[in-house]
Parts: sequence; structure tokens; C-alpha cells
Amino acid sequence: MRPTLLFLLAIAGAPASDGAAADPAVALPREFRFVAEAEDVAGLTVRLRATPIFADLPLPTEANPVLDALATAGVRRAAFAAGFAPHRGWVLAASADDRDACAEAFAVVAERLGGGATAVRIGPFAGLCDGPETVERLRKLPLTGRDAAPPPGVIAARTRCAGADVRFHLDLSGTRLFRLGVARLHDAGHALLAAHVASVAASADAAWGRLDAGSRTALTLEASVPPLPEARRFAAPDAPAASRPSASTLELPPGWLARLSLTRDLAAFWERRDVFVPDSGRAALAEFRNNLSTLLGGLAPEDLFAGLGTGFDLF
Repeated sequence: MRPTLLFLLAIAGAPASDGAAADPAVALPREFRFVAEAEDVAGLTVRLRATPIFADLPLPTEANPVLDALATAGVRRAAFAAGFAPHRGWVLAASADDRDACAEAFAVVAERLGGGATAVRIGPFAGLCDGPETVERLRKLPLTGRDAAPPPGVIAARTRCAGADVRFHLDLSGTRLFRLGVARLHDAGHALLAAHVASVAASADAAWGRLDAGSRTALTLEASVPPLPEARRFAAPDAPAASRPSASTLELPPGWLARLSLTRDLAAFWERRDVFVPDSGRAALAEFRNNLSTLLGGLAPEDLFAGLGTGFDLF
């Protein structure tokens, strides 16, 4: 069944072409906690398609026709928001040179997604959302005048991630009770790779970041958190610059997907391993110590780690 294209109340006297210069973030419900936006959708699409990683992404077969349709419609800016319990839902709003063509492109996307999306027109914008409840939220939003403004998360992302191809913000305030146990570490590998991330995930009140696409595609995530507990500071050591990955790190070899640069104080990790590695994981660490000592002629792990520095690249 072809999805219904819903028409929301348009701004009186505002032509459809006005959407090309308008800010689609004003069409995002304030109660949705995750927001993201892109200011040059057409340029971003071209750059993403030119990156080596794009060809390796497991995109559905209809992805390219959809991107072509959006490019034809001249989509300029796009904004997205998603909400979680008790305010569930999501919406994507876009400003374009031709709002009607953009709306038709979104109708094609909705059809591809089956019953999981509804195409909408939100004043001067074209959009997609998850269904009737979100449509009702959109009807109540002021889209012009003094009361028309982006959600606070969008404003925060614009301040912290100016110039990004895509920027986003996640409001985590008031959710700590739902994150009990998130900081718990399960084994040595989990601790080594994610001790600081787990701590941030359990305590942050907000997180934000940016995606930049070009000759290199870079994703940056940040959060405002209190200092890491002493036992976990090995994951974000305040090491001398010479110990960190330099600007001349190895380029990504042909055919490889990504490079992960890590800063870890392995000597501090080993010294405090009993603090954050549970009993169930200590037998594996003891076996590692014995095997390493045998392999290196009696050299203790702490002596080896102390000489490795703190900057590592994983390909």
C-alpha cells in the first residue's frame, strides 16, 4: 500500500521555495532528546559517495536512488530528532530549493520503509516521521515569529561543533537511574578498551559530536563529565606529547577500513588491574603474564609496558 502523504498546516502566505533558506531545526519537537543536523546535504552526499568507506557500507539497494532523488530536489539543510520513553518518536525535516520535489522524494523513502515512516509537509519544510503521534507534535510547533527556535540541543551542537558536516547532541540529563551498572567492567579486554567510555556513559549529562567527510572521514564524540576515577585514568593519561600518536601516523593502507588511535597507559593499567578486573577475568591475566614472561625470557609485563609509551594505532 502506498503511504499517505500528509499535509501539515503551511505558513500563510509563505511560498514553498522559502524553505530553501529556512532553518528546519525549528520543526524538531523540544521533548526529543537526540538531535542532529547537516547544513550542506547535497555537498555532503557527494563527499560521502567519494569516500572509500561508502562503497563498503552495507546499504540497501534503494539507497542510491533515494540519494539521487534528494539531490534532484536540491535539499539544502536537514535536521533530525529522536525521542525515547516517555516521548518516543522521530522526525526528519529538510529545506530544499523545491519543497514539493523533496516531499515526493520523501514519499518514495516512506514507501521503501513500508509502514515505518510517514511523509509529511511541515510549513515550508518537507519531512519524514514515525507516525501519527509525532505528526500531532509537529502541528503544535511554532514555525515562524519570535517563538520559532531550534531546540536547545541544536543550539549547543552549533556552538560546540561549528563547521561540521553533520553535528549532533544527546541530552542525558535525568537518566542516570536508568544507567545503573553501565560502568561495570566485565573482563580485561573490556577494561582496556572501554574503561573511560563506560564511565562516561554512566555519568554524562550530555554528549555531542560531529561527522566530517572529505579525503578522510572522521567521527568525533565528546561529553562533559567529572574527572575519571583514579583506577581508570590509564585510559586517558595526561602523557607528554612525545608519547602520543604524532601527526605523521601511518596512513590507512589500501583496502583497510579504518584506523583507531588510542591513548593508553598500559603500565598503569597493569598496576591497577585487580581494581577493575573482576575475579572471573583474573585467571586469564595470570595466564597472559606467565606466557609473556616465557616468551620474553623472564621479562615482567610491567617492565615491558613501561617502555611502550602511551600512543597506539589499531588498523
